[in-house]
Amino acid sequence: MIHAMYIQDALDELRSQGEIVRPEDVERLSPLVFHHINLQGKYHFTLPEEIAQGHHRPLCDPNTAQEEL
Repeated sequence: MIHAMYIQDALDELRSQGEIVRPEDVERLSPLVFHHINLQGKYHFTLPEEIAQGHHRPLCDPNTAQEEL
């Protein structure tokens, strides 16, 4: 669910920058393409207070090099 919210944030950001976001492209997006998601298990972690209150983290700048998680 969390990944889906950030996918929506990214789509909103693209649209706000004037990019054309085609429905057929959005239909192919899925948060389940992440290899680290275990569909058979449960996850327990502590969220930062800001995130726990429903705020989203800022999106990464795609032009800035990021280390892989």
